[in-house]
Amino acid sequence: MNTIKFSRLVLPGVIMIAVTYGLARFSFGLLLPGMKESLEMSEFVSGMISSLFYLAYCFTIIFSTVVTTREGPRRMIISAGLSAFAGLLLMSITPNAWVLALGVLLAGGSTGLVSPPYGAAISLWVKEDKQGKANTWINSGTSFGIVLSGLGAYFLTPDWRLTYFIYAILTLLILIWNFRAIPKAGTSSWLMFEKGNLSIRGVKGAIPLILASLILGISTAAFWTFSRSFIEVAGNYSNWQLSGFGSSLDCLVC
Repeated sequence: MNTIKFSRLVLPGVIMIAVTYGLARFSFGLLLPGMKESLEMSEFVSGMISSLFYLAYCFTIIFSTVVTTREGPRRMIISAGLSAFAGLLLMSITPNAWVLALGVLLAGGSTGLVSPPYGAAISLWVKEDKQGKANTWINSGTSFGIVLSGLGAYFLTPDWRLTYFIYAILTLLILIWNFRAIPKAGTSSWLMFEKGNLSIRGVKGAIPLILASLILGISTAAFWTFSRSFIEVAGNYSNWQLSGFGSSLDCLVC
C-alpha cells in the first residue's frame, strides 16, 4: 500500500470535518435568533428548515458511501466542500426563508458527503498502525467545529449574514487545501475500487442500533435548533454567555 505523510491527510481532514459539521451545520442554532427576526420566521418554519439538515444528511451519506466505494474518496471530499461552501454562501445572501432552506439543504448534505470518504482515505493512504489515531483525530473535527461556531457567534459580528459569509470563505480555503492534499485515485495503477452495491441485508441485526439512534435523534433535535433561543428568552444573559452555553452544550451532546 502506498502511504502519504500523516499530517498531509489528517490535518486538512480535521479542518474539513470542523467546517462541515460545525460551521455549516451546528452553527445554525446559535445564529437562529437573528435569522428569525430578520426573515420573520415562526417557530414552525424555523424547525422545518432545521430538519432539512438531517434530511439531507440521511440521503447524502448513503450516496457518498456508494460513490466512495466505486470511485475512491477524493470526489466525495471535494463535493462535500463545494456543498458546504454553496450552502453557507446562499445562507449569507438569503432574502427569504425559501433560499435559506436551499442553503440549509446544501450545507446539511455536506456532512453526509464528507463522512465516508475520509474513512476510505485513511485505509488507503495511512499506515495500518496509525489508522486508529488518524480516525480519532478526523472525527474530533466535529467538536472543534462546534467550538469554532460558538466563538464565531460571539467574536465575528452580530450580523448573521456576514458571519455566514466569513464561514463560506473559510470553507472555500479549506476546500482548496483538501483539493491539493487528497491524492487522485486515477493517477496510480495500484489503486482500484470495486463498484459498491446498495443492499438492505443485515438491517435486521441492526434494529436495536437503529432504534437507539432514532430515540437519540428525537430527544436532541429540538436542542440543536432552539437551545440558544430558549436560554435567551428564559434568562438574562450576555451575548458571549449565550454563545458559550450553546457551544459547550453542543459538545456535551456530541
